[in-house]
Amino acid sequence: MIPPFRLRGASVALALALALPIALGSCTGGESKSEDVPAGEWRQWRGPNSQGVSEVTGLPRRWSAGSANTRWKVRIPGMSNSSPIVSGGKVFVTSAWGKRKHKRFGSNEPLNRAVIAFDLATGDRLWERVVFKNTGQERRHHLNTPAAATPAADGERLYVYFGMGLAALDYDGNVLWEQEVDPNYIERARYGVVSAPIVVGEAVIVVRDDEWGGDEVHDISWLAAYDRQTGRELWRSENDETCCSYSTPVVRRTPRGDEIIFPSTPFTAAYDPTSGARLWTVEHESRQVVPTLLVADDLLIQAGSVHHRSIDVWRLSGAGNATHAEHLWNSSRASPKIPSPLMVDGHLVVLTDNGILAAYDPATGERRWQERLGGGDYRASLVAADGKIFATSATCQISVVTPEGRTLAQNEIEGSCEATPAITDSAILVRTAKELYCIEKFQKPGDDDPDGDDDAEPTD
Repeated sequence: MIPPFRLRGASVALALALALPIALGSCTGGESKSEDVPAGEWRQWRGPNSQGVSEVTGLPRRWSAGSANTRWKVRIPGMSNSSPIVSGGKVFVTSAWGKRKHKRFGSNEPLNRAVIAFDLATGDRLWERVVFKNTGQERRHHLNTPAAATPAADGERLYVYFGMGLAALDYDGNVLWEQEVDPNYIERARYGVVSAPIVVGEAVIVVRDDEWGGDEVHDISWLAAYDRQTGRELWRSENDETCCSYSTPVVRRTPRGDEIIFPSTPFTAAYDPTSGARLWTVEHESRQVVPTLLVADDLLIQAGSVHHRSIDVWRLSGAGNATHAEHLWNSSRASPKIPSPLMVDGHLVVLTDNGILAAYDPATGERRWQERLGGGDYRASLVAADGKIFATSATCQISVVTPEGRTLAQNEIEGSCEATPAITDSAILVRTAKELYCIEKFQKPGDDDPDGDDDAEPTD
């Protein structure tokens, strides 16, 4: 049964007028985008459809902070644990600065929330723009920051979300529009916003789940769509049944059109991107979901949460209100709290918060391999490309592992790493608490095999 919910914003006629193009094909995960997006673009949280996998090649496997592999390193002002994104030859990050007190849940001191752009080739700072000024500081988890939501881009505009507001900028740093999306955010936040915006058709989608779960503050969960060009709210889907999710929505493509899927408690739900109508739900016991969902062919994979965590896999058939979800398996083994999983070369790869990397058969749950990486705690999510999986610890140990479970290298750089790396052409971008690194393969003149033979046994 589809639970009741409240919908406001776009009327039926407006929803039809704003209907997004139908994406044809099988129910495969993929960014809702045109086909001419360059492979080296990493336009949102974890890249195409937030799945963490890029098609680029030529990525490094060994490096250190001071090595020749570092194309550039720049200092980033303020504080943030959002991830960098790449589009149009530029790297965009968010940050926050101003008066503040370093307490576990922050204080109500004024804060500025900003966007910074760097040149991908050189690391030169191109511009810096404060978007929301003197906002006050929300309560937040001691590991969170006031600028935790990774921005999103569409090739022309950049979208940044800070909980109370959403803004669009062009790639030269001009603010195109600002929209207040949650006037109660500063007052009612508990751990702070984490969910990143995503672009679907002509809309940018943002979400905020009730953070309190009825314990102290009864809040309303919502998912909303805003026009990419004007910032006008297209629709807002509100409900008082869910809570406590810090995940980012993903897109499922079906022959009947795109569906937005968001995991919460006590169910994961799919929404119509043209109207916000809830299409279908699947129930689960996970509470406080942080990892991003995987949508791979006909599988929906929810791997991990902070409480009652497990890996759950469903096989989806049909579309829209006619969707059927068959629960295939679940397991609490190697289930993470925070890091998002990967689907790479037919392996479901998960990373626990204490550094256990494991791969499963996504259809059966059979474990294929498991490795303990070391390096302390892990809160950054997995990303992969070029036959390499990158696992980043909070102490900035970055393990490079093949999809078959063979460790190629374990690299270290200075600082702490809460942000997930971004992948672009022949390089990865690693954000520490204070700096941003662009790391590429090092190749001496005349060297046809930079970084050594990736098929050879790794050395210390």
